[in-house]
Amino acid sequence: MKILRVGDIKIGIDSEQREIMQIVNELYETFLIEKEDVQDVHFSVNLTIKKIAEEKIKYSKQKVLINKVLINTKEIKLSSIFFKGRILLMEKKGEFYIYKSDMVIMKIAIENLLRTLASFLLSENNGFLLHASSVYTEEGGIIFCGLSGAGKSTVAKFSQEYTVLTDDQTIIQLINDKFVVFASPFWGVFNRKTRNGLTRKDRLVWGKVDKLYFLKKDTSVFIKSVSQREFIERLFPNIILFVPYESVKRKLFDLSVKLMEQIPYYELHFLPDKSFWEKIKENIS
Repeated sequence: MKILRVGDIKIGIDSEQREIMQIVNELYETFLIEKEDVQDVHFSVNLTIKKIAEEKIKYSKQKVLINKVLINTKEIKLSSIFFKGRILLMEKKGEFYIYKSDMVIMKIAIENLLRTLASFLLSENNGFLLHASSVYTEEGGIIFCGLSGAGKSTVAKFSQEYTVLTDDQTIIQLINDKFVVFASPFWGVFNRKTRNGLTRKDRLVWGKVDKLYFLKKDTSVFIKSVSQREFIERLFPNIILFVPYESVKRKLFDLSVKLMEQIPYYELHFLPDKSFWEKIKENIS
């Protein structure tokens, strides 16, 4: 078994098939913990490759969506064109088939599945995945929030003098009544080699959330105030929730309000260069 660390959560990943574990190692090497180093696991998942007619697998370069979610008091059933399985709520474990295909598609399938599980488990543990890049500085974690195309990877690219925690999906959790941000195993287009190049020390980087900026590409660089209503309206759609559980949605809304009450937040208008950091430094409280 390998343990994937996602924020303060440990997900056990196991399979009898070497092919699957090789993919897991390749995708998450920096964030994997050996079993003997972990005293408790929050959730465990068993993965199995299942053969299926190739014509049923239609690869999309755009998205790998979960097509179906069925929820009851005991389990959550998930299925997509690339995997199928269930989350057993009481047992805190999952059983999933990964449909056999070429390595590229299977990597996408496994990564999508583990992101799905992580988003659900974080929501059950006072946290969430956010469409945001994040950077750790001496002042704390700075979050740059925005959907696809907002400039998250661009900001990450020009922030390498600091510790870039992710360019795509940021992990935020409420721990001891304070919001903290963690180094994330989930990255986007900003050079996967950068993620794999994180040291094991970097993997453990976490700290208080200092500020949050909503990204806005522009022809000049400036910082703009955001109202409380705008904060909720812009943050909530950026929270990644693959399992549309009503009680989870309520939890996430309450967490969003608490986050708003704890940290400063702004809109950052920026150019595709390092100049936005000067404005951020001027904005340090």
